[in-house]
Amino acid sequence: MANMRKFSDMKDIGHLCAHYERSVEKGHYGNQDIDQDKLSFDHTNLAPDRGKQTDYIKTQIEKIMDGRTVRKDAVKMCCWIVDVPEQLPEEKKGMFFQTTYKFLVDRYGKKSGMGEDVVISAYIHKSETTDHIHFAFLPVVEKMGQKRLCAKECVGREDLKSFHQDFASYMEQLGICKKSDILNGKTKRDASGRALSVKELKRQRYLERERNVEKRKINLRMHNTEKERNVEQVDRWGNPADRTERKINLKRSW
Repeated sequence: MANMRKFSDMKDIGHLCAHYERSVEKGHYGNQDIDQDKLSFDHTNLAPDRGKQTDYIKTQIEKIMDGRTVRKDAVKMCCWIVDVPEQLPEEKKGMFFQTTYKFLVDRYGKKSGMGEDVVISAYIHKSETTDHIHFAFLPVVEKMGQKRLCAKECVGREDLKSFHQDFASYMEQLGICKKSDILNGKTKRDASGRALSVKELKRQRYLERERNVEKRKINLRMHNTEKERNVEQVDRWGNPADRTERKINLKRSW
């Protein structure tokens, strides 16, 4: 339903921002879940226009740090990926995304003391398996009037633990969907209970597709083998005229 990821390397962040805004040329997407004929539907950004996203990130971090050194491994961007509930009617999806955006701006804009300036971008994607929004933001917290870049406090264990309950209650209160539509237990996790990353989820879907393709191949081979056996059996039947008639009837049944 909702998946959180954190990013430190600006090169990786640049690639992700290109993915969010769909600035990669058609035909150059490695993600097999993307229907490239629907890419034109993916350019809705609910956040204010920041220009080049990576430049906005660097500029805001410089202001926040105010001359202090940023650790190389410090998280510089976080992103919530929120899927539309399966049961939600098409006509309510726009309101779902708008309300999701407001919930996330309120949650992290308040923590950071930055309001909507905490948002890097919020692109809606409709070209993949499930419609979803990428809410990218700066992991900033404000204490005693001073802002700090700190993902551990911004999206730490307590925040993640309460997120789905808070989000579900918010959506139900506003009549967007039921809590059960969000708290559906469909967040994929590994054996230790850790939520799978988007990359891991896509890898899982890819392997599932490969298994299904292999199953279809096996079924086709079994079907062809059965047909060959039937033909061999026909060849053993009666006189030539009788065999011809039975072969015709058998082929019609295929």
